[in-house]
Amino acid sequence: METKKRVILSVAAHGDDAEFMAGGTLAKLVDEGHDLYLLIATDNDRGSYHLSAAELKIIARPEAEAAGKVLGAKRVFLLGYRDGDLCDMPNTTLRGQVMYYIRKLRAEVIFCWDPFAPFENHPDHRAIALATSDASSFSVLPLFHPEQLAEGMQPQRVIEWYWYSKAHWETNKRVDISATIERKIRALYAYNCQMVLTIDDLLDEARHGCR
Repeated sequence: METKKRVILSVAAHGDDAEFMAGGTLAKLVDEGHDLYLLIATDNDRGSYHLSAAELKIIARPEAEAAGKVLGAKRVFLLGYRDGDLCDMPNTTLRGQVMYYIRKLRAEVIFCWDPFAPFENHPDHRAIALATSDASSFSVLPLFHPEQLAEGMQPQRVIEWYWYSKAHWETNKRVDISATIERKIRALYAYNCQMVLTIDDLLDEARHGCR
């Protein structure tokens, strides 16, 4: 990325997506002087073998804000959708919500799941990726969501996109995060419920011979 100060918007389906996939890079960009904002679509309310949905909703925001603080984000926004249900939302609705934050924050750089990644098995990842790709492509056009301009916002051009994916063999950019790897790990630790889920998942897969 150029040395000119940029506004970066990281859009994720769940708390911990961005930290897992790009946490070190985001922290590094903050260290270089860029402004980082985090937008999370769901409240992780189904991501546990032990906690109830109500309990997960309560801790979603404080965990996300704690992780954002570690990375150096200026603010964290949550849309509050149910975990796993983003695929039931019209793309135009999600597109409009993401575009709202692109225009509100004057974001020039976007991080999100790759909308064209093969073998992505999570419907939330696919839904937010496509909506974010569309929003960041059309946010400069005033006839898309004109109600936002009526609120005083302006069209905004996104100039850089960084799509992350589980399909690592298709990677076309690598970033040295040796200076920020510890911050990435600490940001992930802030999501205690998600880290417990990750361990529980691995243990359950092992018990069923999946690995």
